[in-house]
Amino acid sequence: MSVENARCSLKNLADEAQVTTGTVSRALRNLSGVSQETRQRIVRLAEKHNYVPNRLARALSMGKTNLIGLVTPSELHWTIPFESMALIHALAREHGKQVVHLSLDNGDCVALARIAVEQHWDGVILSPYSSQVYDDLRKWRSTIRIPIVVLDNTTPTPGIDAVTYDRAHGVRTILNHVAQHGVRTVGVIGSPVELVDLANSRKYANLENELAMRGMKLVFTKVMEVIDNCSWGPQFFNAAYMATEQVLAKPCEADLIMGSNDLVAFGVISCLKDHGMRVPDDVAVTGYDDTEYAQYARPAVTTVRRPAEEMVHLAWSILERRLAGDTGSPKNAVLLPSLVVRNSTDKSAV
Repeated sequence: MSVENARCSLKNLADEAQVTTGTVSRALRNLSGVSQETRQRIVRLAEKHNYVPNRLARALSMGKTNLIGLVTPSELHWTIPFESMALIHALAREHGKQVVHLSLDNGDCVALARIAVEQHWDGVILSPYSSQVYDDLRKWRSTIRIPIVVLDNTTPTPGIDAVTYDRAHGVRTILNHVAQHGVRTVGVIGSPVELVDLANSRKYANLENELAMRGMKLVFTKVMEVIDNCSWGPQFFNAAYMATEQVLAKPCEADLIMGSNDLVAFGVISCLKDHGMRVPDDVAVTGYDDTEYAQYARPAVTTVRRPAEEMVHLAWSILERRLAGDTGSPKNAVLLPSLVVRNSTDKSAV
């Protein structure tokens, strides 16, 4: 191979200088064992051919590449990484790592494993939406043998490091708050993935008991009609608006309507206002997730803030310990979200 017609490699320099690749490597790194004359000759050749060290090859020779895979759904609005992408990259830079972001929607962990092997990832932070991913993870995790930390898991991950938050705790903080404002009847509007199987919902599974403990009752759950549970944007807003219209076809019994996320709350509020109802005077409304727009709605939306930064810091800390050789039992951390009170439930809130 001509050095002039291809990217110059260590071997190209060694062949032209008539020395070993080891000698070239030591000369370019200014290590001992190379005469001054040979070192200068190799440096001149490297400059002549614009030699650029192959960092991947060097990293592989040391047994690591410092590449961390970040695997998320393509629709990031549903995930903690959407709120914390800049933080994830900052933590990577701080620890001398580089993040490779990969979207994975169909639960094809075989494809994920192939990419991880081909690109020589050192570890993976996985934030999936499909429960199928968890099943496949158990099948190939031992094959690729790199640390995996699941971030914001919606399904238990026995045997795998995971960091998530207590979704039901967020609902309890809402109920504690509105109980102080005289709410006695509650309705819920949300997506099929959260409301069709209420008994197994991680957010609403014990809702009726939680309401009864506070002297409240559930007057309706309304499942929105959406094409894609993972979709975000106008479809969710419109679906929430139409679901609220169906609720308002009869006199509204609810003192509070809980939206399963902030965008649902926006649609609910818009529909209530279009029907001449005042929020929170006639009906209070809450969201979930504390997206950046919740504070700008009118009225601003009371919502639940996920502990996104704390989760990312903890997930990264666990991954770093694994990369350093920690072989202890899997860590499964569950953090608590917090309530953000705004005008959709409390007119006096600032």
